Amino acid sequence: PELFSRMTEQERSAKNLIAEGALEPVADIEVDGETILASRLGYRMTERLAVVYFGRIFMHPEMVFTEAMLRPEIQDIHEFADSVRTIVATHARVAQAYIADGTISYACPPLKALLQIMANGTTEEGWTLTSPEFRTLFTAESIMASEWYAARLDAKQNLDVRRARFALASLDHFMSQPNNAEVVARLDMENRHTEVQGWHDRWASQTYRDYLVGTLGVQPL
Repeated sequence: PELFSRMTEQERSAKNLIAEGALEPVADIEVDGETILASRLGYRMTERLAVVYFGRIFMHPEMVFTEAMLRPEIQDIHEFADSVRTIVATHARVAQAYIADGTISYACPPLKALLQIMANGTTEEGWTLTSPEFRTLFTAESIMASEWYAARLDAKQNLDVRRARFALASLDHFMSQPNNAEVVARLDMENRHTEVQGWHDRWASQTYRDYLVGTLGVQPL
């Protein structure tokens, strides 16, 4: 927060930081003939990010973020490799649990693909973490244009409509009982009924469905 509050929206953009060399991808490395999947660590900050941006906080950012801190593999390559092995093994163990009990079938396509990569290194299509086809699954444009996302929004709208219908049915039943007349009048339940009906009509409308675009929706189980 201290850093981001001193950066413009454009500067904070991951695309901008990557383009100007302030973030760099961590590459896989070879250690004693073994490929260490260091790319699982994603992107990391560089000296440029430290000097250009953290320089707005620290007088000497290069003293705070030394090369050994920015690139821990140069401290001890074998310790670094062992740490990455632990991360990769944990990824595989956790993802395999979702596959073993079948709950991976409930994951949306991007997360399903990610779980497959965590467990096996590739998706069933052969995609890796760097495959354009895989990374496209996570873009906002791809998500909002997908059938699975539309199903989540439909499920959210249906859930809200059902909730309103349940409330209306409960109010109708309560208000229809002669012995509840005094309570109905005292609590102004006619107006409450009208208000709930308004919410029902709003939630059932196409306008509300359009409004949901960009939200998480609901898992359509």
